[in-house]
Amino acid sequence: MPTYRMRRPLIFLLLALALGAVATLVHEHPAHERLAEAAATMQAHVDKAAHELAGHATAALREDTLPMDVAHAAGEGGMRLYHGPTVVAWTDHAPVADADLDTARSAHLDLPDGIYLHAVATDKNRTVHAVQRVWFQPPFENAYLNRHFDPEFTVEQGIQAEPGPGLGPVVRDADGAVMFRLRWADDMPLSGTRSLVALVLAIAAMVWGVASLWLFSMHIQPAWLAQLLFPVVVLGARLALLAHGSIPALSGFPLFDPSLFASSFFMPSLGDLLINALVLLLVVIHFRQSLRPLRPGGPPWFLAAVAVILLLASAAGLGGVMAALVHDSSVSLDLFRVEGLNAYSVAALLAIGLLLFT
Repeated sequence: MPTYRMRRPLIFLLLALALGAVATLVHEHPAHERLAEAAATMQAHVDKAAHELAGHATAALREDTLPMDVAHAAGEGGMRLYHGPTVVAWTDHAPVADADLDTARSAHLDLPDGIYLHAVATDKNRTVHAVQRVWFQPPFENAYLNRHFDPEFTVEQGIQAEPGPGLGPVVRDADGAVMFRLRWADDMPLSGTRSLVALVLAIAAMVWGVASLWLFSMHIQPAWLAQLLFPVVVLGARLALLAHGSIPALSGFPLFDPSLFASSFFMPSLGDLLINALVLLLVVIHFRQSLRPLRPGGPPWFLAAVAVILLLASAAGLGGVMAALVHDSSVSLDLFRVEGLNAYSVAALLAIGLLLFT
């Protein structure tokens, strides 16, 4: 039985090492290569959409009518049928005057709300103009209105279109003219799929490593060594991660954005605060489990004094955390205005709840 009990921690440790080794072998492509791949994908989507748009314009001109059975005035595209200079039918809401669109012949249009593909078909005095929005850029932005590619032209998160000259791979229209170039929002590449895979593997490795350490410490004698080993290793690993700085795979998540919350070396973000709370909870649970089989020794007043000191220290630390969440964050914690709470408010309250439970 003892051999079996010691075998399980070893198996868990080997599994953790294997997952950690695999995680180190998974590398993200360089940011410029990811942009180039996104541009190639976007170019294929644009070429296909431009071909279909020209076909729709030709078909509408041939029928001398516009298909009203499709989504009318969807906002991102449609057609206008001209008889001479007069519009007789339309299915679009593109922000361009009829007279200006009637004279347009380029394969894309830069309009006030973004960049559109454009196709035109003409026969004598009849003309059909077809437009389809690729990039939406509103005149102002807020929590509900922001720049983005339209659904048919989605790319990797964090990539934006930038009209005009500059650095970055370009996307061209059907005539070969540059529509826009691609760049990373705020020039900060977000974590890609490979980084997320490596992160999941690393988290799995840490979970199995902690499980191995937990089981191993339960069989160490004397008991005080077990009580010391687990928190020292776990808290030491956490301090090492904090000293390492931000992890690229996590920095792309708003939960780990310092602009949302940052207070000190130990609490550089709201996500780190949650991790700290979970680590402390894990250490306390292990401490309780390791003490359960032991009989209390020493004077009761001594144990009571130690408990009171720990309780006061915990209360002071928790008070500091709550004050930091109020003064050093943009998280809404006004419980009298529940409608203003969001997911980050829930995360902050969860962190406080975990610390209180600990």
